[in-house]
This record gives sequence, structure tokens and C-alpha cells, in this order.
Amino acid sequence: MGGSGRKWGKRGLRGSEMFYGEYEHIVDKKGRVIIPARFRDVLKDKFVDTFMVTTGYEKCLFVFPPDQWQVFEQTLRSQSPHQADPRAVSRVLYSGTNQCLCDKQGRINLPQSLLDYAGIKKEITIIGVSSRFEIWDRAEWNGYKQGIIKENGLEKRAEKMDVKIE
Repeated sequence: MGGSGRKWGKRGLRGSEMFYGEYEHIVDKKGRVIIPARFRDVLKDKFVDTFMVTTGYEKCLFVFPPDQWQVFEQTLRSQSPHQADPRAVSRVLYSGTNQCLCDKQGRINLPQSLLDYAGIKKEITIIGVSSRFEIWDRAEWNGYKQGIIKENGLEKRAEKMDVKIE
């Protein structure tokens, strides 16, 4: 996971501390998931052994290291509680959040409620998404990704975002 070592803003992650890639794993009968070794390596210098796991978008689970959870949480807190959409998003995300401790084998135990939300039975895909990673039911992830690719959605969405490749 090489990186330039440059900081991405005051609260951002250095390039070597970002989550990248796609990894296939399984959930065992006890609801435990192995965190990819590359992701654990990103955090080992910070002695991070706890993750905040919450309901994500499109039926995935968001997994944050504690420092990035604080950044995400600050974004939620900055929204007006007097508006319906921020209230709804905050309620669902906070009520679905669990603190998960990583054991010596590099596993976290996911509560059944989160597994049910994401439709996860056994086979999963874990994807790196910069400052967080996501856990998907493998079939759900493959369908989502293929749907984006099939409709040329990646290019269309990147154009809307004004993403530049130089």
C-alpha cells in the first residue's frame, strides 16, 4: 500500500493510510469477519483494534476506524435536527452503529441486525473506499458493480462529479 505520505487536509488520511481494493471472504457461523490484512496493516501503527460499523447505503455496511468515525459523525452533527432528512439519516445510522473489537486473528464480530440489514448470509466482499471500507453480500456487490458498468454509469457519474484524470 504505497503512498506518497502527503496529508490529505488536516483531518485526512495519508496515502498509505487509505483503504483500497476488493477482497472476498466469508462470515463464519458466529458472525465473525476477517478484516483484510492490508486494511489491518494500514492501522497497525495507530494500534487500532476497534471499528465502528453501521448501516451503509445500497445495503452495505460502512466500517470506520475510530478517527474517521469522528469525522463522519461531525458531518452528521452539523446537520439541522429541525429538518426531516437529516433526522431520518441520523436516526438510522446511529441506531445501526456498533463498536466492533478486532480479535487477535484479525476478525470482528458483526451483530445479526447488521448482517440482516445487508442481506449477508455467508459470502461477502470487502471493498476499500478511501477513509472507510464497506462490507457487502457478495452477490449484492457483484450485481451493483455490474449494473454500474453495464449502463456506462461509472463514466456518467464521474462526469457529474467533475472527476478529472490527468
